[in-house]
Amino acid sequence: GGGQSARFAGGRLAIRRALGPVASSIVPPVLRGERGEPRFEAKCFIRGSISHKDVVAVAVVAQGEAKYFGVDVENLATPRRLKLLERRVLTPGERERLGCLGGAAGIGRDLEVLMAFSAKEAAYKALNSILHRYIGWLEVEVEFRADGSFGARVLTAEGIQLEGAWQRRGNYIITAATAQRTDM
Repeated sequence: GGGQSARFAGGRLAIRRALGPVASSIVPPVLRGERGEPRFEAKCFIRGSISHKDVVAVAVVAQGEAKYFGVDVENLATPRRLKLLERRVLTPGERERLGCLGGAAGIGRDLEVLMAFSAKEAAYKALNSILHRYIGWLEVEVEFRADGSFGARVLTAEGIQLEGAWQRRGNYIITAATAQRTDM
C-alpha cells in the first residue's frame, strides 16, 4: 500500500543522506536485495543498512569497510505482547540479565525486551551478508551496557565479531550492529 511505499522511499532518502552530497550524486540507485536489504553495485564498495518505522527512517553506510552493518528502529509507544516477545526472542541468558540497565535512559525491564528484539534485528542485517541464510532469534545473544553499547555473539557460528550500540531518541530505540569475519 501507500504506507509501505512511503516507508521504502523514506529509507532510500535516509541512505542518500547518509551517503552525503558527493557520494549520493555518483552512486547508482540503491536496489532491494533478496531479503529486502539495500543492494549497492559491487563497483561502489559501499555497504549499508536501512530501517524504517512509522515516519522515521534511519540508515548507515560505509565505503571500503571490511565490516557489515545493520540498523533497526523501534517505536516504544507501539503496543506489543512483551511476554510473548520475551519467550520467542530472548535466550535464557538474556532473560536472566533483564533489568541490568537499572533504568539507564529511562529503559526498564520491559523496554529491554524490545531493545533486545531491535538489537537482534540490527545484528541479523549485519550477519546476512556473512552467513547468507536465515538467522533464528535464539542464534544471537546480546548484552547491553549502560554506556550505549552492546556486546553480541553468534551462538551457531565461529569466527564472527559482532558488536553494536543503542540509543533512545524520544519514543524510539535505534540500534546499530557491525559484523566482521575474524577467521579469514
